[in-house]
Amino acid sequence: MMMKKEKNMKEKNMKEKNMKEKRRKKRKKSSVVELSTKRQIASKFVSSKKPEHTAWNSNGCEMSSFPLPGTQED
Repeated sequence: MMMKKEKNMKEKNMKEKNMKEKRRKKRKKSSVVELSTKRQIASKFVSSKKPEHTAWNSNGCEMSSFPLPGTQED
């Protein structure tokens, strides 16, 4: 009687373990696909960005294209 219970428990644990493994693999695959599509979208956005949008100051830092109030020449 005990042997049968133990055997059933082992089988149940193995099935559970296999199901968890399958789910984990599915999640892993989908996350990789999502990452690659996100990268593609990001690269499209970066490549479509026009250089006119940014200006560089003398320190080599990026500045906004909007002039600060009071610094605009008339």
